[in-house]
Amino acid sequence: MKKNLLLLAMLAFTALGFTACNSDKDEETSDENVVLPTPEYKAEVIKLSFVQAAEYDEQYNITQLELTESGTYIFKLEKKQDIAGVKATRAGISSYKYLFDSYTKMGTLSYKLQGFGTVILEKNGDKYTVTLSFGGKTITVDATAIINSIANDQKTLNLCRKWTVVSTRVQIEGVSAFYNETGCNINSILEYIKQHAQITDVVEANQVVTGIEFSTNGSFSLYYANGDIDKSTWQWVDQKKGSFSYKWDFSDMGYSFVNGQASVVLKAAGKESQLKLAGTVKNNKGENKPITITVNMK
Repeated sequence: MKKNLLLLAMLAFTALGFTACNSDKDEETSDENVVLPTPEYKAEVIKLSFVQAAEYDEQYNITQLELTESGTYIFKLEKKQDIAGVKATRAGISSYKYLFDSYTKMGTLSYKLQGFGTVILEKNGDKYTVTLSFGGKTITVDATAIINSIANDQKTLNLCRKWTVVSTRVQIEGVSAFYNETGCNINSILEYIKQHAQITDVVEANQVVTGIEFSTNGSFSLYYANGDIDKSTWQWVDQKKGSFSYKWDFSDMGYSFVNGQASVVLKAAGKESQLKLAGTVKNNKGENKPITITVNMK
């Protein structure tokens, strides 16, 4: 009986793609000399909070607009009752969502938004007037810029772009094998962690991360294969070491085994850079074990 259980455990480890972790040939701690190509829309970066919510449809209002270096626009949509004072939540039916796609520049502070319409910005001192044209209607609202304190040095400019996820590795301290997969399937990662810890996260089906985007707006976005997106804010902790902290837009977003601390190792164009998320899990003995999720991206 014990032999059969051992065999089943070995098969489970094999099915999950476990690999012995004796060395890490890809580890590099210095990226001081890396200079990556400048994203096309670096000069267009902006994040605006609307003073008056703009009606999107019968259910949602637009409350924020963001334009990133990589040519992505992101609207934050909130259900109308939430804006009136009901706290937003990720539980059950979401009371907020993001509308996003690519944008192109039509003229100074004028943009065409794929799948939406157009937006024209007019700067008035530290304020903005935003004119949205979509669905046969035009709405004009006032907005203020959301300012961050992230300096535009070379390392920040290297990081701030949209990355494609290549592969993911999960390592738990004290575990003699790590989980490795092509892409980044959060469900598979969770299953691996459950082999070594008791965690209570509820993960939606088909939650596969395909892209990761950083912006000098101070935003950090995860793009999923099912067309969803989750957003966070980020800030350097120790830039020389590549470490930073992040916090999801809503406090109940995220997973218990990551703790809002991460680091990056940036490589030259054509090579895979690494995003490392730090966390802690509790094993079957009740011991807290550090965990590192390394996402290789290009």
